[in-house]
Amino acid sequence: MSDVFISYARENLPEARAIAEALQDRGLSVFWDQTIPAGRTFEQVIEEEIGDAKAVVVLWSHHSIRSDWVRAEASEGANRGILVPATLDGARPPLRYRVAQTANLTDWTPGKPIESFATFLNDVADTVRTSQPIPESQGGDVARTQMSSDAIVQAGDTRIREALKASTVCAWLGSLALAVTLAQDYRVVALGGTIYMGAYVLTALALALGAIASAILGALSLRRQFLVGILQGWVWPVVGAVGQVVILMLAAQLIRELPFLSEFEALLAFVLCGAIGPGFLTVGAVVTNRALAQRA
Repeated sequence: MSDVFISYARENLPEARAIAEALQDRGLSVFWDQTIPAGRTFEQVIEEEIGDAKAVVVLWSHHSIRSDWVRAEASEGANRGILVPATLDGARPPLRYRVAQTANLTDWTPGKPIESFATFLNDVADTVRTSQPIPESQGGDVARTQMSSDAIVQAGDTRIREALKASTVCAWLGSLALAVTLAQDYRVVALGGTIYMGAYVLTALALALGAIASAILGALSLRRQFLVGILQGWVWPVVGAVGQVVILMLAAQLIRELPFLSEFEALLAFVLCGAIGPGFLTVGAVVTNRALAQRA
């Protein structure tokens, strides 16, 4: 059992070590996952130590804000009211942790004592002193419950990202193959039967798989009450598909009226017009990914 639990990214190991040593010099016991007892798993030790800790120090950096483990450990500290965050390089903490006062250690380096670092150590010591202990029978259960909840959320986010990626890839394949088939149907170019049939089959397969991925994306987002994901899964694909067909119909008429284009140039121009729809969905996918990261 340790007074302080330090959560950090591996890239910030020197800073974590210096902070641990400074806190130990003040008489506090510190856990910072450097020693895992033989026969124990990493997850078991983490759950027990964070459940027993009186203060959870989270070192935010451009590396740690991307760590699911650091976010989960910060969530446990915040839920218990014992979170003491600090930023090492000016990186903004994830959205839900910005309400907490975060120590600014951007000007501090290990071995260089400055006032902001001393204030930060005092805040940690004060948190340890005023922390309300959790009954021994409940400490581990609280940590396990919270970590399990965070794992569920992270798994849900992963499934949303996978569905988002699949729907975007299928949108590109289906739209470009559709452009090839419509180039034949609208007499933009005269394609061979094999090429036409291959593009037709790819269009049908990609659009079917894309529709399934989009439906899953919308359903997962609805469960998370994630509006941007619902729009990306259920609304924008329909808007993009209808808009894509209209664009290709207009493009076919325009290209047919440009006799100076070779057949290859006409096909290339038509396929480029076919990229507008999936391009629109790709922008939506980027926005969705950023919104998902903000919710974490």
